[in-house]
Amino acid sequence: MKRKRIRYIGYYDIPKSTQNREFSPAATNFMTYLSSVIVEEGYDVEIVSMSPTLGKQPMFGNFVNLSQHLSLKTFFSIGSCNNICRRIDIHLLRLQMFLYLFFTMRKDDVVIVYHSLNYARLFINLRKVLNFRFILQVCEIYQDVTSNIAKKLKIDEYSIFNKCDAYIFSNDLLRDKIDPEHRLESVIIYGIYKQNIPAKSSFNDHKIHVVYAGTLDINKGGAAAAAAAAAELDSRFHIHILGFGGKKQIETIQDIINNHHGDCELSYEGLLQGEEFISFMRKCDIGLSTQIPNATFNDTSFPSKVLNYLSLGLKVVSVRMKALEVSKISDELFYINSNEAKDIAKGVEIAADSISKSATILSDLDKSLHTNIRTFLSGIE
Repeated sequence: MKRKRIRYIGYYDIPKSTQNREFSPAATNFMTYLSSVIVEEGYDVEIVSMSPTLGKQPMFGNFVNLSQHLSLKTFFSIGSCNNICRRIDIHLLRLQMFLYLFFTMRKDDVVIVYHSLNYARLFINLRKVLNFRFILQVCEIYQDVTSNIAKKLKIDEYSIFNKCDAYIFSNDLLRDKIDPEHRLESVIIYGIYKQNIPAKSSFNDHKIHVVYAGTLDINKGGAAAAAAAAAELDSRFHIHILGFGGKKQIETIQDIINNHHGDCELSYEGLLQGEEFISFMRKCDIGLSTQIPNATFNDTSFPSKVLNYLSLGLKVVSVRMKALEVSKISDELFYINSNEAKDIAKGVEIAADSISKSATILSDLDKSLHTNIRTFLSGIE
């Protein structure tokens, strides 16, 4: 029997790719995991990436088979030599994406779109001319994260929420806000459930290694708060900051590290990807999710790093968030009431003396997801 193809749209690239395309490690890992689940349920998945190259030279698009039933389509990108080139590149990529889907999609094809403001309008328009099955994956509402969004994009964001046939949400609260009457089919996926990891290793220094891995964005505040906690911990601990961000954001973290003179070690490890990231994380003991606790976006976003930590065998210290508290992994987390340095340090010390049982709950969630995805997709076709 021929396998049905599902297209999965997002910003995606292979770690350490020679094309050096822009992507979010958290989103890419999520897409890889969900794609593997869909493949295991009997579908072919074609990831269609609108990621531009970060290099200054043009980069041709290509089609790559990542595995037997998983492929990746990328488009020509002119390069990011300056701001003008970057703006032209965004419009060029949108045009290529539109034309590719317009000429290759058939009636009732299933398309999963990872929500992004950069191509929301594209799919609003594409829906007017093509009759495809549109699943929107929403992990956060962007205008809740930052106020620096044009009014037109804010309108587009809520407009696309009403153009799809079904949803994939990252938490229950997000579903209740976007589809309060639950009128459309939806599935909730907190993040990566599958534990497919090498044996635990160590730095061989008898320290307790604490890690923050994620965005350095000052609007979310997690990286700076994690680094500041080092001042409240003793010599038993070492805090590592891993993450991605702009030049100024990296400089801010490095300034905190350079001005740190406490007993706890503090270091910035840069951006690690793929096997290098997994290998490093398996040497750590505790993961930090320390974003600003009272921020508006906390009501609708689920920190993907929490599932990444758990799937890699780490205990998790997190600020208290309703999206986490109502989730099925809530009992596995060590909550703190603020992202102040003293509260983070106290949470780390409690976690260090506790035992984690996350492997069992993640295994159960992975099995349930396969069942839910099977039912969900069969109802969409």
